[in-house]
Amino acid sequence: MKDSFSRNGKIILLALFCLTLAGCAADTENRQESNALKESEESASEIGDSAEEIESNSAISTEDLNTWIGKYTFFESCNEPDYPPMVMEFEITIYENGYADIYVNGQTTFIQIRAKVYGSSEQISFVFSERLPGDATSREWDSSDVLLYFKKDGDDIYTYWGELKDTVLLYSDQISGEIYFVKEVDKND
Repeated sequence: MKDSFSRNGKIILLALFCLTLAGCAADTENRQESNALKESEESASEIGDSAEEIESNSAISTEDLNTWIGKYTFFESCNEPDYPPMVMEFEITIYENGYADIYVNGQTTFIQIRAKVYGSSEQISFVFSERLPGDATSREWDSSDVLLYFKKDGDDIYTYWGELKDTVLLYSDQISGEIYFVKEVDKND
C-alpha cells in the first residue's frame, strides 16, 4: 500500500509540476506579447496614432515639405532554403503638392497608391488617398489608413510601419523604429 501511495503521489506531483511549468510559460509569453504591444503603441503614439489626429494637428508647411521632397527606396529579399528567392521593392516619391506615390513591387505584389503627406521637417506620415492606375492589390484601403511614418535623425530616416506592414512585407518581424528607406540623391543637384 505504501508503494501504491508513493507512486500515485509522485504522479500527482509530476502532473502539478507540469501544469505549473505550462502556466509559467504561458505567463511569460503573455508578458512578452504585452510588452511588444506596449512598445508598438508607444512608438505609434510618439509619431501619431490616427489619421484624424494627424490631419487636424499636422498640416505640413511648404518649407517643411521641401525637406522631404524626393524618392525613397527600400529593398527586401528572402533567400530561405525552403522557399524560392523573393524580392520586394518599395518606392515612395514625395511631391511638392503634398502627396506621395507609393509603389510596392514583388513576385506576387503590385501596389500603386497615393497618400497625403502630413507632418513637419522632423517627421511625416502617409495617409491613404487613392489607388493609382495599375494597382493590383485586393486590399481595401480606407481614407483613414495611416500607411507608415518617417522620422529623421540627422541623415537617417526611421520607419514606423502602419497599415502597409501587414500587406506587403516578406518578413513579419520588420519592426518599427528602424532604418529601412534611403533617400535617393537627385542627379541634377
